[in-house]
Amino acid sequence: MRDNDRERLRNEFVTVLLGAMGMQKDGEVEYFSIDTLFGHFWTLFSHYDHELVSYKQVLRDSLPSDRKRGKKSTRLDRSRAVLYRLGCMFDEKFLFPADRYFNAVEIVWQDKKTFMNNLYVTIDMMNKNTTHAEFKDEPDPKLRELFNVTHTMGMLENLFFNPPTCFRVYDWALAIV
Repeated sequence: MRDNDRERLRNEFVTVLLGAMGMQKDGEVEYFSIDTLFGHFWTLFSHYDHELVSYKQVLRDSLPSDRKRGKKSTRLDRSRAVLYRLGCMFDEKFLFPADRYFNAVEIVWQDKKTFMNNLYVTIDMMNKNTTHAEFKDEPDPKLRELFNVTHTMGMLENLFFNPPTCFRVYDWALAIV
C-alpha cells in the first residue's frame, strides 16, 4: 500500500470512529458493537485491498465455493489474518490506551466462560505448558507468518488476547469530541 493510500485509509478510519462517537453523543447508540464497527472498517479496507473476502465470509467457516470443492481458501486465510491483526491493533493502539491512560472508555468483555478459558490458556502457556490441546500441532509456517504469531505469542505483554464485544466512550470524553 502506498503512503498516500495509508494516509487516506487512516483518515477514513478516524472519520468512521468519530462518526460513531457522534452517534453516541446524539443518543442514537449507547454502546458500539465491535463487530459492527469492524464491518465498517472492513468496507474501507476492501477499497484498498481487493483480495479481501467480504466481512460476512470472514466470520463464516469457509467460502461457499471452496466448501463445494473441498479446498481451503488462501484469500479467506489472508482475510482472517487481516481481521485478527485489525482486532489486535485496534485494542492495542486505541481501546486499551483510551481506557488505561485516560479512563475515557468503558470496555465490555466477552462472557465469563470465554474470558476464563482464554485466561487459562494464557496462564498455561506462561507456565511453559506447550502440551496444551490448542497448541499441540505446529502451525503451518505460512499461517504463522500471515497471522504474525510472534507479535501475540512472542511477548508476554501481548500474550493474552480476549477481544471485547463492545465499548462506549464516557460522557466527559465525548464532550471533547
